Amino acid sequence: MFLSRAGPSCRFSDPFLAVMVGCLSYYVYEGKMGRPQGHHLHELIKKRWDARKQ
Repeated sequence: MFLSRAGPSCRFSDPFLAVMVGCLSYYVYEGKMGRPQGHHLHELIKKRWDARKQ
């Protein structure tokens, strides 16, 4: 098993950065694909969030 000597900040910032890059790239991908109205990721997340609050 490889143990890196990176500090604790890298241990938490690297996964966070990876998730942020993934979300940004998917957002750009959706913009290029021309998804139908109401089927964009942010609209589906908002719909799910609103349903959860009720």
